[in-house]
Amino acid sequence: MQKIFLSILLIALTLGLLSSCSTRDKSKIPITTKSSQARALFEEGMALCDRFHHDEARQCMEEAIEIDPEFALGYLGLACSDLRRGAQYASLQQADDLARPMIRKAPPSILLGVSVLGNEDEDFLGRAGQLLDKVSTAERLWINGLRLSAEGDRSGAVNSFVGLAMMYPQDPLAHRLLGDCYLRFGMPDSAIASYERALAIDSSMAIVYNMLGYEYQAVGRKQDAEQMFAKYAELLPEEPNPQDSYAEFLLRDGRYEESLDLYRKALELDPGFTNSRVGAATDLALMEKYSEALAELDPKMDIARTGQDRLAIEGAKAVTYAYAHDLKKCLTTFKKRGETIDIELEPVDAAYNYDICGEIYAYEGKQRDAEEMFKTSLAIIRSSDLPKAVKEQYEIYHRIRRSIYIDLPAGDVDRAERQLQQLEYKTGTMSDLVTKAALESALHILRGMIAFDQKDYELAADEFKLTRDPSAEVSYYLGMCCEKLGDTEGAADCYRKAMVVRKLLDLPHALYFSKAEAALGRVEPPIA
Repeated sequence: MQKIFLSILLIALTLGLLSSCSTRDKSKIPITTKSSQARALFEEGMALCDRFHHDEARQCMEEAIEIDPEFALGYLGLACSDLRRGAQYASLQQADDLARPMIRKAPPSILLGVSVLGNEDEDFLGRAGQLLDKVSTAERLWINGLRLSAEGDRSGAVNSFVGLAMMYPQDPLAHRLLGDCYLRFGMPDSAIASYERALAIDSSMAIVYNMLGYEYQAVGRKQDAEQMFAKYAELLPEEPNPQDSYAEFLLRDGRYEESLDLYRKALELDPGFTNSRVGAATDLALMEKYSEALAELDPKMDIARTGQDRLAIEGAKAVTYAYAHDLKKCLTTFKKRGETIDIELEPVDAAYNYDICGEIYAYEGKQRDAEEMFKTSLAIIRSSDLPKAVKEQYEIYHRIRRSIYIDLPAGDVDRAERQLQQLEYKTGTMSDLVTKAALESALHILRGMIAFDQKDYELAADEFKLTRDPSAEVSYYLGMCCEKLGDTEGAADCYRKAMVVRKLLDLPHALYFSKAEAALGRVEPPIA
């Protein structure tokens, strides 16, 4: 699954290998607690977090806080290890194109830095903040930095973690946290520099190799990325996540057989590692082995630990049908998936599922059905207990989605342009820079689609090029713009990009892969 996309991304807390961070070592960030046992439990919990063993990590944090109820970092660690759906899937997937759902497998240091936390996670962070007067200056910087990151305050968060790194220049953890902060705010070059500094101090920080691998891949340093993933797997040979990360790199590089082998290895280590099962099915689907892909996702093979795992499996089945060009079964599977979601407990999941169905209907030219799906999605969010800010963000995404998939196909360009003007104003007044950047990216898509509809291909291309981490759909339309403008080389490059899977559960890729492949053959016919 994508771990920082992303899209995906984000920030907050996990730290690996904190066993070296003793208060007796003045070069390390202090961990203030009355109990050496609580400290040991905290360190163990954070190491478990970095290996994605969140249930065990939570137990460690709970025990640590029970021993020392005034252990500020213990509460921070508890929020980190909890990582409920509320924390992992909050912010309405702002970094993804038009809030599309995806599995997330980023370490908690990335995931916790979202604009909206689950209620308990919010309470845990709040409790940590209340104990600031009982901790060191470094811990105050740490806690405040994470809070500012979660609130989207880039300047405040970066200043906090830069200060922490300057205070403890020989502590790899300080540079790791600074890297996570840069990553949260979409600053890959700065994140890479901080992660590299962390490894220069301590080359055994396994999770940092994972982070660097994804960042190198994001900036086009493919060879460096592969070296990082290989090193990550070498350091943790008995853990499934390193194999899974390397497999995902190979999947995105189009090396499906090699990727499948590593996903199989991860599943041998942990048959319940859902991300690897979904990844294996994706490899098989891209090799056009659709029956084998569906068999990989068969319930009897799924040892899913949580309801979210089961939703991922069902989503992967639906996407497999899309790759197989069976949109009827794809839609039916997504609808059945939606029936299993508790709307009251998981309103965001439920709303996403309706949005997906709406986009499939729109893809098929069934705008009336699509509009009903979008309306239902919005109604779920409006009636939920989600924070006001989340509802407002979702409303903006809803209006963008409706303009692209309903108004423009219906020829109502005027309405789409009015929506664009209103949303530009709303977005421009936002203080949360992460949310603002994600929404601005979505608005570039809307501007591009309006220009494309009006046959202003040059303007459309300019707007699509400003989109962050463009989906297969956006890359495909950018290719069409280039083709219309006579730039066949540029068009071919865009169509190739549209054929590259960006993440697991990548529905736009499943829908547009064949279109992009056909278009590439048109502008770049094979040599006889």
